[in-house]
Amino acid sequence: MRIFATVVAAVALAGAGADAAHAATPLVLLPVALFPATSSVFYSATVSATGGTAPYTYSVVAGTLPKGLTLSPDGSLSGVPDDLPGRFAFTVQARDAAGAAATTTVTFSLAAPTIVLTSVAIPSARAGDNYRHALFASGGSPRYLFSLARGSLPNGLHLAGDGVFSGVPTKAGVSLFTVQIIDSRGIRGEQTFRLVVKKAKAAPKKTRLGSR
Repeated sequence: MRIFATVVAAVALAGAGADAAHAATPLVLLPVALFPATSSVFYSATVSATGGTAPYTYSVVAGTLPKGLTLSPDGSLSGVPDDLPGRFAFTVQARDAAGAAATTTVTFSLAAPTIVLTSVAIPSARAGDNYRHALFASGGSPRYLFSLARGSLPNGLHLAGDGVFSGVPTKAGVSLFTVQIIDSRGIRGEQTFRLVVKKAKAAPKKTRLGSR
């Protein structure tokens, strides 16, 4: 019985020693290397810790995240960033179940979005006829401002700031021009178009009354 009791006591001491060694492991936030994000594009990453006493709770204790991103208590960093491109530095804290805390500073890059027009071509016009066509953009942060960057429009046509071509072209021909788009944060995009103006419809021939 003494031998059995000694063995049980030894096992209990060994287990207590292992628990104590585990609890003595310091809480450490694992190195965080976040991949760059792009404004207006969904982003997701995770921060994690080791040591201490699980579970862990995460928070931002200094610095600023890009607008649109949040760090959840479980360590997930996610959202749709909507901020100016650049580098953001912030400090993440992990706190374990025993109240111990560890921090690390994270540097995060936000890249400029690509702004494109959803149309790669525009319909042709006809001299002497009313013309209207609207351009639409994607990427970046609405709202968008459209303008003529290079080239010229056919005589009689106008491009408004909201991306609408309108007017009455005066003569047939082909025009090449580049449209610039600027989003609400000043990010720019461009696209070149080719617009064909067809000849005016021929006037119907007059029939002389009484002719045979």
